[in-house]
Amino acid sequence: MFNFDGLMIAFTELGGPQSISIFCFILAVFLISHKKPHHFLQFVIFMSLGALSVWALKIWLQVPRPIGGLITEYGYGFPSGHATMATLFSSLLVYAYISHVETRAGKYLLILLGLFFAGAVSYSRIYLGVHSWVDVAGGICLGTFWFILSVIFYTRIQKKRTR
Repeated sequence: MFNFDGLMIAFTELGGPQSISIFCFILAVFLISHKKPHHFLQFVIFMSLGALSVWALKIWLQVPRPIGGLITEYGYGFPSGHATMATLFSSLLVYAYISHVETRAGKYLLILLGLFFAGAVSYSRIYLGVHSWVDVAGGICLGTFWFILSVIFYTRIQKKRTR
C-alpha cells in the first residue's frame, strides 16, 4: 500500500540541511569541473546568503511553528528554510545548466524538474504540519529574491569579463 506520509517525509528530507549540503557540494564540484567559475561563485555566495537570511529572519521575526504536525521540528517557522533553499538551489542549478540542454523539450524538462523539486519540498512542509502556507510562501519568495539578485550579479560579472 502506498504511504503518502512517507513520501512527504522523504521530500522534506531531500530539502533538509544535510541533503542540500550534499547537493551543494556535488553541484560545486560539477561547476568547477565544467569550468564555470562565475556560476560557482554565484552559487556559493547566494546559497550562503540564502541560508544566512533564513536564520536572521527566523531570529528577528520569531514566528512560532504550527503545533501538532506529523513530525517534530524545532525553532521558528517563518520563513521556511526548506522552501527557501530548495527554491534557490533548484533555480541556480537550472540557470547554470540550461544552456547545455540542446532541445526545447529538454529545457522545459529541466525547468519542470527544478520546479517539481522546489514544489515537492515546499508542499511537504505544509503537509507534515511543520509550517503554515505563509511560512512556505515566504520561503519561496525569499529563495526567488536571492535567485534574482544572483542573476543580476552573474550578468554583471559576465559583462565585465567580456569588456
